[in-house]
Amino acid sequence: MNARLRVILPWTLFALALIAAIVFAVLWLQSVNEANEAQEVEDTASEVALALTNFSAETIDQDVAEINQYVVGEFAEEVGVFFGDEADDAIEEAEGESQAELDSIFVEEVEGDNASAFAVLTQSVTNTGLAEARTDTIRMELGMVRTPNGWKANKVDILQSPGVTAPGGLGS
Repeated sequence: MNARLRVILPWTLFALALIAAIVFAVLWLQSVNEANEAQEVEDTASEVALALTNFSAETIDQDVAEINQYVVGEFAEEVGVFFGDEADDAIEEAEGESQAELDSIFVEEVEGDNASAFAVLTQSVTNTGLAEARTDTIRMELGMVRTPNGWKANKVDILQSPGVTAPGGLGS
């Protein structure tokens, strides 16, 4: 029995170590994939937030085309209404310009084909109706969905402090 144990024990320990190594490798690969996915969401959400808050009367058509690359579903329809011909004409007439910088962004959740991110931006708006640029802090909740062409925004909520109006009025 002692000789049999000497033969079986090393093989049993080897099998257990092999199983542990396989489990570790699978979990590690899963973790790397989740981190890559979260980074993709963060990158796209950053691009969406900046596209929505950086536009100019001189380049409004190109700006809207850029925004449309990042949006789907009902939010794409909202963008179409908000940046429709009438609004574009008003922005051009008022010589409107919005410039924003991304202060911070983080991915709140990635679950399957859906994700959410939260962004904070500093936005400066100028137009002929303002004596000087108006600067606001914008808090933005972005709902993202995976499409065959990558992550896209399907919902964006502009969150404001009480008593502050949403710049440009964009948000669902």
